[in-house]
Amino acid sequence: YQRRVHGSRDKVIHSIRCESVNAHWMVVDLVTSAGTYVKEFIHGGRGRTGPPLGDRLQCRTEITQLDV
Repeated sequence: YQRRVHGSRDKVIHSIRCESVNAHWMVVDLVTSAGTYVKEFIHGGRGRTGPPLGDRLQCRTEITQLDV
């Protein structure tokens, strides 16, 4: 995944674990390289970052809680 800004650098998602809570909610646990924009990885940053997780899952994604 790559953030699309002037002088952009590739970021690495080292691991991702998804756990379904119910039909509408899931917990996503990420291990990333420093500087990764997790919010943009999840929902795309209004087109600044891609592809967002929602595209890969073919659904709308939003962050309701973020623990760093």
